[in-house]
Amino acid sequence: VRVRVRVRVLRRGDYLRLQVDDHFYARMGRLPHLLDEGGAAEGYEAWFEQSPEDAEQYTRAQHNGSLATARALLKRVHALRSARALLDVGGGSGALAIELCRSRADARATVLDLPAVIDTAERIVADEDAPVRARITLARGSATARAWAGVTDGAFDAVSFSYLCGSVPADELPGLFERAFDACAPGGTLVVHDFMTANGGATSGPRHAPIWALAHVAVNPLGAALTPARVVGWLDGAGFRAPLVQPMIGELTTLVIARKPLRARPAA
Repeated sequence: VRVRVRVRVLRRGDYLRLQVDDHFYARMGRLPHLLDEGGAAEGYEAWFEQSPEDAEQYTRAQHNGSLATARALLKRVHALRSARALLDVGGGSGALAIELCRSRADARATVLDLPAVIDTAERIVADEDAPVRARITLARGSATARAWAGVTDGAFDAVSFSYLCGSVPADELPGLFERAFDACAPGGTLVVHDFMTANGGATSGPRHAPIWALAHVAVNPLGAALTPARVVGWLDGAGFRAPLVQPMIGELTTLVIARKPLRARPAA
């Protein structure tokens, strides 16, 4: 059943109309084929490469919501608001980088995302005041690449995965966490924010998270069912320690925060 919702148009982008309605609802029509027959679906990389226009609409529509989420993350997570060097992987429009650099004159941020997304992020960041935009680096590349474009190992005191883990294939996730570990300076922090069900299953924990997880099957059919325990497992496997799990957006999202030890992990 397709439910159409009348909403007030948001300045700089309408998340519900231009992203959820135009893109997710349309793609969710493929779910029976994907679930019952194991059909194939293109992921974000192929989709945005084939349709830069969709990538721009998707990114701009997400931007207002991303700004609100960025402010909430900075308020909630000390490691983010105190960061002098932030890497936001899958950072989309650059909202978290923008909010950090607006709030801290000594902060710098790097945003890594797909080329078509960064094309739009460049236009968004260009609207910021010169002291803000001068401290934001936009890097074109895939989060699943073996090496992250424009990213120097050990250069960041905070790395963010916000809505990233649910958007890439499950077998790529351990490598993402390993690359985040390498990007973090000793003592640095990785912040994972996503739609997660409770460890006991979808019937407990955030009520709306399973709905969003189901929607993402249409654009990430090989993705993982995210739970705090699974995320902690990937963190531990990469070498992060002292994970902290806490709710973020009520009935929707969860935060998992962990630190890179001051001493390097032993060689395998």
